[in-house]
Amino acid sequence: MEHKIDPEIVIFGSSVAEVGFNANLISEITDNFVYNAALDGTRIGQNKGLIDEFNTYSERCHTVILGLSFFSLSEESRMTEPSRFYAHFKNKNVERMFYESDTHNYIKLKYVPFYAFTQYTHTYYKNAGIGLKNFLKGKELAPDDHNGFIPHYNSWYGENIESNDFGSVAIDFSEKTLGQLTNVIRELNNKGRKVIMVICPMYMNGQKYYSNYQQLINKVKAFEKEGVKVYDFSSIPLNTDKNNFYNNGHLNVTGAKEFSRLIANSLKSSRETKELL
Repeated sequence: MEHKIDPEIVIFGSSVAEVGFNANLISEITDNFVYNAALDGTRIGQNKGLIDEFNTYSERCHTVILGLSFFSLSEESRMTEPSRFYAHFKNKNVERMFYESDTHNYIKLKYVPFYAFTQYTHTYYKNAGIGLKNFLKGKELAPDDHNGFIPHYNSWYGENIESNDFGSVAIDFSEKTLGQLTNVIRELNNKGRKVIMVICPMYMNGQKYYSNYQQLINKVKAFEKEGVKVYDFSSIPLNTDKNNFYNNGHLNVTGAKEFSRLIANSLKSSRETKELL
């Protein structure tokens, strides 16, 4: 939001992307500055506001990666942790984000005086106090050595989904979300940025829990008609080994390393064949 990050390759998505894309490793292999701007819990509508803002100022970015999870195309009626964005509500892209993704909060933020201050948690104010104290002492924030990537060193502790009846849950798809995604892609293309959609790894038995997981893949691949490059990592060998995950949908640091090598090599190969230039 402060326009301090301008990578050549940027990644947006939810926690699946946040813990899965090792930005430094991808940078090393592709010889591009890569930043992982994914935020846990964010779907397309919420990401749209962030991408729109990034699109207003970035001068270096040539490739935007959208890391998708099983819920990325579902209906969005409330934002995840909206308090992250209260301080930026007057920004037109953030205001639009609230209007389109969290109308309930939008109305109160717009018309109820001091509403945002009543929504911050005790932990938020406690940390704000610590931050102010450190600022007055001249202490700076620790550098982001991982460039947005959040490594998880945990071994598997996920749901024992193998004991469930497979095919018991269907993923829902929202036409509104699909429309927002189409708009995001077209706006990025208008700025000359290549869009890559990535179907991120998911533990194989976790995939089987969703009766229409293949439909999700098909809907993502349909965006190729918009000029999008789609990388499908739903059926790679990595997905069969629990040692690569800490639950069904999230890679640990071991899996993220292998996945990021695959992504980086795909990007490098595409650039060498001029597909991304």
